[in-house]
Amino acid sequence: MPRDAQGNYTLPEAPLVDGSDAVVGPLNNNFADLAEGVRGSLPRDGSAPVAGPLAVQGAATMDRTLTVTGEVTTLAPNSFRMVAGDYGLFWRNDGTNAFLMHTAKGDARGIWRNAGWPLQITLSTGAVLLDAGGKGGVTTGGNMHVTGALGVGGNASIAGSVGVAGGLTAGTMRVTGDAGISGNLVLDTGIVPTDGIAEVIGSVVVSKELTVGQRAYIAGALTCGAGGSFEASTAGVGWQRLPSGVLIQWGQATINAGGAAPITWPRPFPTAVASVTANAQWHGPRGIVVTIGNLTPTSGSVWAVYAEGGSAAVNVTVLWMAIGF
Repeated sequence: MPRDAQGNYTLPEAPLVDGSDAVVGPLNNNFADLAEGVRGSLPRDGSAPVAGPLAVQGAATMDRTLTVTGEVTTLAPNSFRMVAGDYGLFWRNDGTNAFLMHTAKGDARGIWRNAGWPLQITLSTGAVLLDAGGKGGVTTGGNMHVTGALGVGGNASIAGSVGVAGGLTAGTMRVTGDAGISGNLVLDTGIVPTDGIAEVIGSVVVSKELTVGQRAYIAGALTCGAGGSFEASTAGVGWQRLPSGVLIQWGQATINAGGAAPITWPRPFPTAVASVTANAQWHGPRGIVVTIGNLTPTSGSVWAVYAEGGSAAVNVTVLWMAIGF
């Protein structure tokens, strides 16, 4: 059944001419060719399947369900677009990354929204990036299990449990279930000490270190492995942050000629100073009276005078401990 490049059909034999004799051979050739064409055509009622490759040049519109049992292959970077309402959703493969993209409102058949896309996969490594533009956020309604490290650029809010085989780094973390982390848990520390909140309704199990910049609320049990602790510095002037958010700090000061010594807390107290105690190191048989005052979340003062005579205890070292929250 000969057809040209545009699919136009031509009879294999010349057409009959008025007044000429009908020759059986050519007529049978034409009828046989037409019969072959009918057998190779596709019934419109769907009673027969497509037996070979289906080539479509130009746009094709279908108003019925399309079911395939083999692989669907497309050579276009943007494919499989879903249009509903004001938005379009489609997949894109640019040869380096694969994306799940959506359009701007009112542009369902347009390009992707420049503000970001929900999903990105690096084809060479398989790395997955969620909420590339940082606009919508990622919420899990159930449990989340991660076999490697989990890094969250902003905050992590998880309605179920979180299990991370590696470490977890985030701004703040709120988990209504349990949090099991085989590596380190770090919440915004080292830059702004008042950032970083961990709120877990269940229990927290960390096999290594747990570092929290500000506060940790844990309704269940807290278990840390070797070396596990809340943020601390064990130097001569140091601090220890407790799970409740209480901050204990310590250090020493040298009394000046005026009988006083200013103190700057190693870490500012987020809210207030609750208590400060101070004692003078032994400096001979004379008794020393130590008092404290000028307490703020960032600093305080200590005074030391000799009990007899009330003169300044110059160069005496005073050891102090402050507790706040």
